[in-house]
Amino acid sequence: MIPKTLNATIKNGKIELNDSTGSELWLELNENQDIEIRKVTNQRTTRQNNALHLWFEQVAQEMEEAGYDMRTTIKAPITPTPYLVKEQMWKPVQKKLTGKESTADLTTDEIDKVFKIVSEALARSLKINIPFPSEYDERY
Repeated sequence: MIPKTLNATIKNGKIELNDSTGSELWLELNENQDIEIRKVTNQRTTRQNNALHLWFEQVAQEMEEAGYDMRTTIKAPITPTPYLVKEQMWKPVQKKLTGKESTADLTTDEIDKVFKIVSEALARSLKINIPFPSEYDERY
């Protein structure tokens, strides 16, 4: 059976094969074929997922304590909840930035990029500044 992928790393501008024996066979069997090179990215980590949902909760709590409601984003008198922070604030940015619907599909880099945009918008428009959680919290 021919493996579908070839594992390699780029070092000093050159492709280095990670498994020379299997790689040689793969190259031989795919002679004269077009190939696609894709960067392998890490899926979000469990810690990152937990921190993300804790952050949703913290934003919702801070917004509620400051007297804001979700009319800020959806124009209806609705109390902020972690679910609404995720669905109405985070996901629209996520979709535009990554094209992905689910937070489960985000890579570690994508989480960082979406967080930066949403966090900066919250700080600018609502004066809410909550850093991304980095320590374990029992709730998650």
